Amino acid sequence: MLSVANMLGHADPSITLKIYAHLFDRDKESIARSIGKVFENLAR
Repeated sequence: MLSVANMLGHADPSITLKIYAHLFDRDKESIARSIGKVFENLAR
């Protein structure tokens, strides 16, 4: 996040999160599924 904030010229990463947080919501589901698959494979 810090790199993105710097690239956008934001002085603080919290500014970036306030503006773009809605973009990360759909990624959470995908990340959760991926992590779940990793744990499923480890349990085998």
